[in-house]
Amino acid sequence: MKDAKVNMNRAPLSEKDIDKAKNFDQLMKMNAEPPVKIKWAKIGGIVAIIGGVLGYIFWPGNNREEQIDPQKSDKQQTETANSEFFKQTEVPYTHYVVNGGAGDTIVTPNGTRLIFPAGAFEDKEGNVISENVDIQFREFHDVPSIFGTNVDMTYDSAGTTYHFESAGMIEMHGFKNNKEVFVNADQPIIVELNSHYPGDHYNIYFMDPDGDWEFVSKDTSKYEPVVMIMDTMNEERPPVENYLVIKSKEDNYKKAKNELNQKINEAGLIVPQKANDELFSVKLSFKEKEFPELKGYKGILFEVTEKNKDFDKSLTKQEWTDIQLSKEGEDYLMTLFGKQKIKLIVRPVFAGEDMEEANQNFEELFAAYDAAHQGVLSAAREQMTTAYQSYKATEDSVINVINQSLNQAAWSDELSQKAYNVRRIFEVDNFGFWNSDCPQNLPKGQEVDPVFVNADDELDTLTFTNLYIAEYDKNAFFTYWGEWGHKKYINDKGEEKKQFISLPFTFNPKSETVLWAITNKGELAVITPEELGKVTFSKKAATTIKMKLHKKVIDVSKIKEAIGWK
Repeated sequence: MKDAKVNMNRAPLSEKDIDKAKNFDQLMKMNAEPPVKIKWAKIGGIVAIIGGVLGYIFWPGNNREEQIDPQKSDKQQTETANSEFFKQTEVPYTHYVVNGGAGDTIVTPNGTRLIFPAGAFEDKEGNVISENVDIQFREFHDVPSIFGTNVDMTYDSAGTTYHFESAGMIEMHGFKNNKEVFVNADQPIIVELNSHYPGDHYNIYFMDPDGDWEFVSKDTSKYEPVVMIMDTMNEERPPVENYLVIKSKEDNYKKAKNELNQKINEAGLIVPQKANDELFSVKLSFKEKEFPELKGYKGILFEVTEKNKDFDKSLTKQEWTDIQLSKEGEDYLMTLFGKQKIKLIVRPVFAGEDMEEANQNFEELFAAYDAAHQGVLSAAREQMTTAYQSYKATEDSVINVINQSLNQAAWSDELSQKAYNVRRIFEVDNFGFWNSDCPQNLPKGQEVDPVFVNADDELDTLTFTNLYIAEYDKNAFFTYWGEWGHKKYINDKGEEKKQFISLPFTFNPKSETVLWAITNKGELAVITPEELGKVTFSKKAATTIKMKLHKKVIDVSKIKEAIGWK
């Protein structure tokens, strides 16, 4: 986890600051050779001239509001304080045996399907394993199970910390003779995650070896958001072969698409891409003769890509003496010169409002090149279109079979009582945690300067690390990292003293909000929405929060009971 500090009153950019930044021409006349200062902001826009001319750069981030960063204490200290609690409450693994040579399909008690193709496993030397492999698997579908296993559900994007709202999560590992095995990237495992949460706003993430979540892809790897009420089905769902047919046709489509993109690159054209809201972009002025593929486009932004693994937020506080833009292969390289030389891989993108004009410009360039080269581009495009139509038609036919297999009468009766079940399908090419999630900001509305006490004894001030907040209508919990209560310390005279520590937090009073924490005695302290609604919050003084203590929380079901999760 990365450090973050509470700043409840971060000042936004003033109109004066923005106007200063916008008046670039006047700035250049006043000072012909100022340092190049990166203007990191969320609004406005400045042009930087490339080719030795100095200026200001604007980095518009995504469109999300700046969130309040919770104070994080040392991760190791936090884990040590709560380790005994989580040893009892973590979700246990289920064990399966899969033959590496033959492959297999497993359906878990929750209805999730794990599809292991032949040759899915390899040893550390990369040799394919044909013998039996022990699969350790567990899945998480609600806040209590995720919290009880102590999974970090925060996600850092462009220097901002978000909290995951989950549509479902799995963890899977493989062993042979008690030695770790690995997934063969050429034969990835297919997961059909049985999710209880509909919607197309989720992404797929993988937890890297350092415990940080990596964005993998937009969650489009599913048939459709189809209602799947398993106990109302009269017939078996279509066999896995149907999915494999879809996968084969999807691969053909992707191959044709890659071939078209290659021909477009060879033609010296670029396909307009919409800017990613989660990445930083910079608007630069450049000489078209140096970048002929960008000629004719307006409103081009250069987006700092995911390839910049070491993109450091501290760059925002540095001054630069020069900026250069160059092209290396298919990548664009922006080089910043100052006390250090920084290279960032960027790509040309467009804001949403500029996409229509950019696409029109591309079609004109496409047609001109195609006419001069015997229709090579249009032929490749037609091949891609045909492959896509075949893939989509097959996918739609399987969806129809699934829908027809539902008992319509039972479906209508159960629809108002049960959650939607969606098959979220993705490929696993590494063992570990995989998550279908949507990043969320911390809840806002009511700011609280708290003192947490025992509901049965108000003189008993509670001491704990980490405060957890959840809303009943979201499958997400939000973590404030820090310390509350009394902390012991040794003064200059060698005497042991106590110091009261408290950090503010915010929550949405319009939602059913539950707060909880693990005390330094290993108890689960909880205040339910009903009790939280009775609290009178003070703007000038600390607010007393009375939390009920649950002493024997030994598994996820006890967590669910304590926090009132349904």
